[in-house]
Amino acid sequence: MEGIVVLWRLLIEPRSNIKSLDRLKVYNLRKNLDTQRAVMNPEYNVQSICLGFNRVIVGLRSGSIQEMPISDDESAVIKANQDRNSRYR
Repeated sequence: MEGIVVLWRLLIEPRSNIKSLDRLKVYNLRKNLDTQRAVMNPEYNVQSICLGFNRVIVGLRSGSIQEMPISDDESAVIKANQDRNSRYR
């Protein structure tokens, strides 16, 4: 809402079933604009997010789209779901 996108990873321990969240990356879309002005400006209001192929694509209420890398290191690429039974590939 205020121009910040946070990418989280959910970790589940198989034996104990304990869940935890790790913050992977924070994208600040509003740069140096203060929070109050960013909330009122549709250029910084996130409408939708899509993940895949080491990219985060953010659609904003203004209609603009921003694309950002998840990882700068190609060896740390986050892969899409490769389940054969999945509808999304």
